[in-house]
Amino acid sequence: MIQKFVFVFGTRPEAIKIAPLVLAAKDDPNLECLIVSTGQHREMLDQVLDAFAIKPDIDLDLINSRPNLNGIIGQSLLKLDKFFEDHKPDLVFAHGDTATTLAVSLCCFNKKIPLAHIEAGLRTYDLESPFPEEFNRRVAGLASKYHFCPTQLAKENLVREGCSENSLFVVGNTIVDAVRIIEEKISKEKSIQNKFDEKFSFLKSSDKVILLTVHRRESFGEKMKNICLAIKEIAIEQPNVKIVFPVHLNPNVRSPVNDILKDVINIHLLEPLGYLDFMLLFKRSDFIMTDSGGIQEEAPSLSKPVVILREVSERPEVIQTGAGILVGSSKNKIKQVTNELLQRGPLFDKMSSAKNPFGDGYSSKKILEICKKHLDKSNEKRSEQ
Repeated sequence: MIQKFVFVFGTRPEAIKIAPLVLAAKDDPNLECLIVSTGQHREMLDQVLDAFAIKPDIDLDLINSRPNLNGIIGQSLLKLDKFFEDHKPDLVFAHGDTATTLAVSLCCFNKKIPLAHIEAGLRTYDLESPFPEEFNRRVAGLASKYHFCPTQLAKENLVREGCSENSLFVVGNTIVDAVRIIEEKISKEKSIQNKFDEKFSFLKSSDKVILLTVHRRESFGEKMKNICLAIKEIAIEQPNVKIVFPVHLNPNVRSPVNDILKDVINIHLLEPLGYLDFMLLFKRSDFIMTDSGGIQEEAPSLSKPVVILREVSERPEVIQTGAGILVGSSKNKIKQVTNELLQRGPLFDKMSSAKNPFGDGYSSKKILEICKKHLDKSNEKRSEQ
């Protein structure tokens, strides 16, 4: 019996992490795979889909109609409701903690459609940090039939919240699958590396390189200003270090970044990068500074130390294994840790050799096998009744 699986995403991080699942599902002759994009991130989302050669079956195209988060959620609910009514999926997949994820969770719950939550169980237990992601993922946890946890710790969070252990599966994180797939693509297609070398010719082989990203809502305002001031001082004090910063499109990021950093000669402010270029830049960097959740997971996959520009992380495994270190938005702390890593001493060695806590790069295969098995059992029970 052919099972109909629907995959819904709307942002760049969701697309990266759900892409390996989509590719695996499309290779399975027993699955009908439908891909829905809400278009929550337009340009940055399309860059990821191009890297994985994925084309949505339907694009809800919310970019022109959404005034704010509530606009995204409201428009998504209405359009998803119609799509699900028309196509009647056996199972819907959503990832993580975005506004798209919240809308999918509410819609599936109200229509009694089974939902599989990818990257389930991450928690800070602080609704303000990250905002609004902590709320979104808790709602997804309430609505989901299947919870695919990246680590044992994430599973334990859901057990404490009362989820049935029969619905919880520790499978690793699909972002490791994504990194593996992209590394294989880069290895096979030499032209990708050649184009990167030409595009990033300002990076010399002898340069120390820091990759920087900042985009989270809780980083806006004074925290963003402090981070930028710290980066500016590091760049001025370390003229032989090159800091490469793909700048998020949100004006709450762009405005302070341009005001504080645009005239510093060894800080390179770039437009958002395609995923292939971003991965090659990741591999070229000595270490990463970020407030991104996904990058915290990519870093140990590529043996790169990650300096976390947040006060708390819902990925404590990164810190516990020694792959990452929390610095918040304290200028002094950011500078202290950065300068120590630039020396390539014991801290750098410890962080770059940390064990990857997020799996073996084959989470997608495990997730699909579990889903097919459980749906087959459910269909058998219905047939017997």
